Amino acid sequence: MKRTIKVASLALLMICAAAFTLQAAGSKEGAAKAGDESGRLKAIGFSPVGMPIVSKPIAIRAIAIHSLATRPAYKDMEVIKNLMAKSNVNVEFEELPPGSTEKINLMFASRDFPDVTFSVGVSDKNLWDAAQGNDVWALNDMIAKYAPNWQKAFQERPIIRKAITFPDGKIYSLPYYREILNDYGIRDTQFINAKWLKDLGLKMPGTTEEFYQVLKAFRKGINDGVLPKNGIPWALWYHAYSNGGEFELYNAFGLWMAGSGSGAEKYLSVNSGKVEFGATDRKLIAAADYLHRLYAEKLVSEDMFTISGNDHTIRIRTNPPIIGAGSEYFIQAALEDFFDPMPPLAGPDGTRRFRSMPIRMETNKFVIYKKLANPEVMVRFIDNWAEQDFAARASYGGSTLIANKDGTYTTQGTGEDWYKYGPHNQFPTYISKATADKIAWTGEQGEREKNVRDVFLPFIWPQDRHFAYITYNSDEQSELAILSKDIGDYVKTSIAGWIVKGGAEAGWDEYLKQLEKLGLSKAMKIYQTAYDRFSTKG
Repeated sequence: MKRTIKVASLALLMICAAAFTLQAAGSKEGAAKAGDESGRLKAIGFSPVGMPIVSKPIAIRAIAIHSLATRPAYKDMEVIKNLMAKSNVNVEFEELPPGSTEKINLMFASRDFPDVTFSVGVSDKNLWDAAQGNDVWALNDMIAKYAPNWQKAFQERPIIRKAITFPDGKIYSLPYYREILNDYGIRDTQFINAKWLKDLGLKMPGTTEEFYQVLKAFRKGINDGVLPKNGIPWALWYHAYSNGGEFELYNAFGLWMAGSGSGAEKYLSVNSGKVEFGATDRKLIAAADYLHRLYAEKLVSEDMFTISGNDHTIRIRTNPPIIGAGSEYFIQAALEDFFDPMPPLAGPDGTRRFRSMPIRMETNKFVIYKKLANPEVMVRFIDNWAEQDFAARASYGGSTLIANKDGTYTTQGTGEDWYKYGPHNQFPTYISKATADKIAWTGEQGEREKNVRDVFLPFIWPQDRHFAYITYNSDEQSELAILSKDIGDYVKTSIAGWIVKGGAEAGWDEYLKQLEKLGLSKAMKIYQTAYDRFSTKG
């Protein structure tokens, strides 16, 4: 009997020991990080300052979005290659093409993460869920200890910290932020075919009515064979946020609709702290009627609702041009002899306003997952992208960004040249206004700089009108996942119907009723709550 008890006791002890061992093994990584950081980092030769970051080469597995057709592999880019050599941090990139959303969603669903991700389109919801599942590292303490350049960025622009701090007070990612006027000042350069104007004896339009008359003259010139027979008076790509949408026109009619974000967010703005929904403003009726008139008279692209982005881009870049007016980020260098920037049009009530962008901040560009045993290494590695000289070179040309004796820089070549040397906006980066103001832009970006300052600047949206940088909690995300999409889809479809068939005035009351049925009031309450919470963050 005693022997049985001893055996049982021994078995129990073995089970307890095994359980303890399993628990210790399962939590070894977390325990090491929580309680033995100095020993763990010492084991890899980690240095909190200077180079190298670790005494012996360490491999980091990363997944990153990359436009492979136009740029070298990340490992071959000058600024990345040089930093890896100096730091002993070898980032092994798995490069995915743009549009790999399904694969990224599957990664989060399966919880099969790499060490880090760069610019893969991590949604707030995916990141929040992963954080609640203890799959990602909170970066607050590590940034405070090992990322002085990001700390400085947060001090200079507190909005960055606010934008990336989740409702639990933690930071799980780093953003791309650049404060460059020629970038955020406008989204698209609105342009007109100055050669066609000259050939037809027309003046630059200054109002929406004058623009209509110019487009009519372009259509007549096309029909008469004076202009290219396959010409299009105004090349539109319906509801596109960039490179061809009609959102600039809505602004001329007094509407505040930025077109950024997804779903219902496309129609949001902020007015003295109140979140507003521009697509319920009756001014939309006049804007839709105007577009209907243009569509009915074949003054805009007849395939504006169905054309692909690629085909639209080919169309507006055809040389010599086949379009009378259009918009793109900048006027292509090969087309500068044909196109001039068209100043913001005054609408029927005299409103002359032009859409700006929120200062460029793309969140969730960089995430460190718990799979990485020593996240401090990558925090130190990525801190370089907030050091101003490095950040400028990583975005605008590596060694080809010329440093002048007076402390300024001069860009060389075009955007495609810059992207050969560094990851541009694919890595988390901070470029301050002070640094941006020291860069002398050349080429197409230089022309955009001139156009922003000389043509559009007096009319652009002030930054405080943008509904931007907002994060939502789990309940808000779940509700908006349905509400925002349904509302956004209905608005987009309704405006399209009015453009093709007319009838905005007649259908307006029913349109408003349907938006209420879809939950617009409920969605607006969520947006206001989230905005108020964001505005009061420390």
